[in-house]
Amino acid sequence: MEAMPGALGTRASLAIRLGQTIFSVASLLFMCLDIEFYSYTSFRYKL
Repeated sequence: MEAMPGALGTRASLAIRLGQTIFSVASLLFMCLDIEFYSYTSFRYKL
């Protein structure tokens, strides 16, 4: 039986997980380091 692309234990799965990790780290860095990030209305916290 042929494995589906992206199935657990395949190279494609590893590439997908690494891509997710890289993009999530990049988005966290953007949120933490961008000075004007908190001025975006969708991320403002209002009491």
